[in-house]
Amino acid sequence: MTGAPTYGYLRTVPVSDLHTLTDSLMYLQRILVPIDLSEDSQHLLEEAAQLAQLLDGRMIVLHALQVPVPHLPMGKTGMVTSLLQAIERQAQEQIQAMIAANPLVASLTDEVLIKKGLATDCIRAAMRRYEVDWVLMGEQVADYSFIRTLG
Repeated sequence: MTGAPTYGYLRTVPVSDLHTLTDSLMYLQRILVPIDLSEDSQHLLEEAAQLAQLLDGRMIVLHALQVPVPHLPMGKTGMVTSLLQAIERQAQEQIQAMIAANPLVASLTDEVLIKKGLATDCIRAAMRRYEVDWVLMGEQVADYSFIRTLG
């Protein structure tokens, strides 16, 4: 990894135009793609896969489960645990279906992470653990204040 990760906006620089920048981007080979399971996430995965292919890179897909846990009386925590496990299973199934829907995405995805917590915390942790070179996220989550909190 060279320096700090780069934060990319795929909609600002279309993937189709990145071929002109490949010499300066060649070190960006480990790409973290946080998704929120929306329809835009499928598009983001497809564009990220095109970028990974162009750069001979690999993708790590991340979904942060931001589930509020209610305060329950003693003895009722098993219900919350079961609920969280069901939500996590459902997210895993949705992500696997999104990845399987595109052979290029499937071939370039090294790992799928589903983490509990705030998206910023989950992204930071994944960046450190996987030595991520570039974080690609959709416009809905990639506003300035969100990126600033990652730095």
